[in-house]
Amino acid sequence: MDDEGARRGYWIFRLEKARIRDIFSLLFTRRTISDYDFVDSGEPAPSPLSGGDSSADFKTRSVIAVVLAVQMMLSSASGFMASLGRGIEFLLNLPSFNGGFRSLIRRLLTASVVKPKREAKEFRSINAHLNGRLGLGQSNLAVPAQTQDGNINLIELLYLTILAASRAYENEANVTDVVNNHWKMHFVEFYNCWNKFLKKNATKAFIFCDKAEDASLICVAFRGTELFDFADWQTDLDISYVSMGSSRGRVHLGFMKALGLQDAKDVVIGFPKKPPAEENGKPLAYYAIRKKLTELGQQHPKARILITGHSLGGALAALFPALLSYHDEKAILEKIMVIPHAQPRVGDKTFSKYMMKAIGDRYLRTVYRYDLVPRVPPTSRFLNVFAHFGKCVYYTRWYAYKEVETVPNWNYFNPIYNTLMYWGAWEDLFWAFYLREGIESVVYRFVVGILVPIFGPGIVCHNTRNYLNGAEYAREQGRQEEDDDGGEELQGEDAVRGWRRIEGRDQKAM
Repeated sequence: MDDEGARRGYWIFRLEKARIRDIFSLLFTRRTISDYDFVDSGEPAPSPLSGGDSSADFKTRSVIAVVLAVQMMLSSASGFMASLGRGIEFLLNLPSFNGGFRSLIRRLLTASVVKPKREAKEFRSINAHLNGRLGLGQSNLAVPAQTQDGNINLIELLYLTILAASRAYENEANVTDVVNNHWKMHFVEFYNCWNKFLKKNATKAFIFCDKAEDASLICVAFRGTELFDFADWQTDLDISYVSMGSSRGRVHLGFMKALGLQDAKDVVIGFPKKPPAEENGKPLAYYAIRKKLTELGQQHPKARILITGHSLGGALAALFPALLSYHDEKAILEKIMVIPHAQPRVGDKTFSKYMMKAIGDRYLRTVYRYDLVPRVPPTSRFLNVFAHFGKCVYYTRWYAYKEVETVPNWNYFNPIYNTLMYWGAWEDLFWAFYLREGIESVVYRFVVGILVPIFGPGIVCHNTRNYLNGAEYAREQGRQEEDDDGGEELQGEDAVRGWRRIEGRDQKAM
């Protein structure tokens, strides 16, 4: 392994040490970036964060200053927003825990209201209230990801992965119930893993198989960025990185921490192949899931392994095989396919090349319109630290699609796109009425997408409902084309290229 470069390459922005005056200093002085107290740098070669000529240096500083300012605002509001999120979820769950709105009113009058319990299987997160889906719906096959002759059906695969990624936002009891009783599959394990740097169990994931015996599919779904968890949003925006070596490139430090990194400056020490001694109640995501996949691979030798997640969960899904490759875990790696949704950037261009060698065309990500998260951490011609890799299914207006390598408006903060983004938010709001998405979704699209400046359209596009809609209409289109072709099933790339806009009613798979 190329360990020497991994031992020396890191660039860490420590938000707890940053001050407001540092933002102004970045904008109005020529002080070397690495000289700031909040910057911890161990880069042996010229860093993409160090600037260059005077023009590039100023623009680099400007981007860093904006990121720092936004992170400070998120940090200052994190406590209030977390409380607000819990309060909204409590109110949204009151009717279902009390037999509906009419029953809730009667219970309020008789002081017999049942309080929602967050650990109950009936409890639903804000994400679940917004996306409106529970089951698999009308799947073509018992194993949605696979056709009768064993070929991959990408239409069904995309739908299953975003459904699993969306379900990862729920509690363990809810996930277990939905997988076993609604999807009619086999729940394996729910993970609540330790983040050493946050000092809490912050990384959530679950594993399920299509069946308990002789499974054909094993799926890992990581939980993503929660709407009111501003610590997650800070992680997405962070531009700190650590090197995996000169041949493997630089990777996003915050996402590596979420997977179980033990040393922020040294991947060799931070991610040894042999798992560190596990403290009671503090499992590390990468090692715990790797161990279970090894066991399941032996139990189900013919099964494919699917890794997915939405938002931050998509980043973890993208980095997980990188660590498997780093540790030469070929038995797992050769069976893996990775499909993240709304994934933020996770590494530099060298890392992108490394990943394409490791998993190649077994990686496919999806992006909906002007979604903010796939466009962070921010990048530009002058601050080119992070980049995406592989193919991307890009959903455009009304869930039409194109297959791309780079999405439009790759710099979210480019003012040229502001008008288009707000127009897109209005389009999606009208489309929500047409699809009868429900009061929660319509209110959310209006309050956040229309009323919140700059970030609103990107945050609303990030909603899992948009990704579920895109995959759902792809499935409907696939079935229509099967009928048109006399029953022939679309497969592989043909399935993706066959997607077209469908202007029909939303069929909720409940």
